[in-house]
Amino acid sequence: MTTYVLAMAIGPVGAFISAGRRSRDLWYGSRLLSEATRCAATSLQASGATLQVPLASYIGEPFWGDSRRGPVISNKILAIIPEGLVPTDLARSAELAARSFVAFEVERLQEHRRLRGLICTADLAAQATAIQQGDFLEVYGAWAPIGEGADAQSMAFERVAALLAARKTARVFTAPTAFRPGVPKSSLDAGRDSVLIDAPNERNRRLDLRRAAAGIRPDERLDGIGLARRMAVFAPTANAELGKLPFPSLARVALEPWLQRASKDPALLAVRTILEDLAMTSRELLFLVSSPVRDPGPNERGETFPYDPEVFMEGRLTALERELRADVSEPAIADAIVVKARCAVADMKKHVASLHTKFSAPIPYYALIEADGDGIGHLLKQAKTDAERGRLVQALYDFAKVAWATVEEHRGCAFYVGGDELCAYVPADAAVAVVKQLSQTFADVVGTVAQELFPAEVEQAGPATLTAGVVIAHVHDDLRAVRGWTHKALERAKFARRAAWAAAADKESQRDGAAWGFVALEEAPRGGSNRRCCGAIHEIAARNTELTRLLDADHMSLSLAHDFLVLADEMAPAVLSESGSTGVGMSLARALLPQKLTRNNKLIEPAAKVQDRILAMKSWDEIREHAAEMLLAARISRVSAQRREKV
Repeated sequence: MTTYVLAMAIGPVGAFISAGRRSRDLWYGSRLLSEATRCAATSLQASGATLQVPLASYIGEPFWGDSRRGPVISNKILAIIPEGLVPTDLARSAELAARSFVAFEVERLQEHRRLRGLICTADLAAQATAIQQGDFLEVYGAWAPIGEGADAQSMAFERVAALLAARKTARVFTAPTAFRPGVPKSSLDAGRDSVLIDAPNERNRRLDLRRAAAGIRPDERLDGIGLARRMAVFAPTANAELGKLPFPSLARVALEPWLQRASKDPALLAVRTILEDLAMTSRELLFLVSSPVRDPGPNERGETFPYDPEVFMEGRLTALERELRADVSEPAIADAIVVKARCAVADMKKHVASLHTKFSAPIPYYALIEADGDGIGHLLKQAKTDAERGRLVQALYDFAKVAWATVEEHRGCAFYVGGDELCAYVPADAAVAVVKQLSQTFADVVGTVAQELFPAEVEQAGPATLTAGVVIAHVHDDLRAVRGWTHKALERAKFARRAAWAAAADKESQRDGAAWGFVALEEAPRGGSNRRCCGAIHEIAARNTELTRLLDADHMSLSLAHDFLVLADEMAPAVLSESGSTGVGMSLARALLPQKLTRNNKLIEPAAKVQDRILAMKSWDEIREHAAEMLLAARISRVSAQRREKV
């Protein structure tokens, strides 16, 4: 009789989530994989295995409640198989449980009222069967026997981790089972057939309206998985009506500062009333103009504006009028619905114009955050006992709960929080504060436990820290591109953190995990190239506070940053001297400071700090990065100003 360690991983993760084009793709995609993992873990536990990751106490209830709020679990499973049980049988049962759940999520769409007449049920059933047979879901497993000796278990865990990594590298690529030539392909996955029925002509008003009532755009083509990602967020049960999104959309989070300032204005209340009337009249009407969403953050203060607020963005209503232009060649009933929608848009225009006059048009920028703990996987391998491993895993779950609440408190939305990984979007002016708070929480919750359990590992590789990548982007930017920028920003921050730790001379006096948390900030303006800066989170946050204070009080001209960027591009080949006193470029940079940091004829303390910092820089890369910090601070300052005054 032999005891085994079993490791499993369920995917695809990165490719599946990053393919999402809308916020609901991200939200539901992460939960779909999380619930599939939970089903597999539950199957292992029911078969007699002892779960190490996730904790048994964490999978008792599904995450599929009506609210669907709170952290998820990661896609990794670690378990101990007792004597007498066959690892192969348990792994296959767990795989079947995961595949059955995903197949059911696809198959039940046939009973959704809003999809009747829009989908080809035969194609949908074929795709559900294909999922049961191995299509879409990737389930990898590896196991290793536990030998004898004090370190036998930890050695088995290390061995199984290497085996699982090798198994994932040797993945098998198969063509989807439900694949037919000549059938339109999915917009989210070009390798899979669309299950939506297409009109014989290019545009069909009646079909467009039925798609709108189901929350599907006219030009979208979706396979079974893609359709589940779009529709299941609306419907906890198979026969449910299309209801409110259980999370705030990107636009709702981006416009939160502006809506907070305008929340009591009669014009905003009038727009909300118009949308409520549309919802009561017809779902088709509402979804032609907007969609119901959850307000961001905790709900103690009541709902401010529970609809997608793109109607307040500059030019949006004019664009809607063009989209809703009546077509006399289409069915009369469809034309009647379109005419009602156009009337509602016309009624809203005067109210939106009034809001723009009072508060200016809202600034449609948000911040996407991707964060990850450093070296946690390595620390888990070092655990000698179940108690050590369980304590570290519990600390990760504790952090996930606090992290979720932190994002909510800052009026953001975390679509994935699992262990030491986090993906969320927040108002642009809250990004730096959120990352700083998350870094401190990780150091307090996870870093403290890691230091107590594995002091030697921490001594060598540094304290357990949280590294983050943040991109401030426009709500209409391609979400896939923004996700890619954010992931690359995270990689830059991790590289900078490792380089800083390797170069640190006095590591003993710098054991605070929060001090070693790094962040890479990036702004993606609609015009111009992306602006980037990177450094320790607490230092970036301190400088951002200084710069926003200077900008808010008009003690610094923003043209200083642009002038620095021009100088940096022109003088890039030159390296500044140690004193910074020689060279034409530095002389020009020095000359810029007095006139643009003394806007009110006085050099206040934050401005003096900025001046000293710039004069101490040794390269044009440093100056370029500091200029990017100024421009980032300017964006944050403008977004924040919407909360309190006319912009």
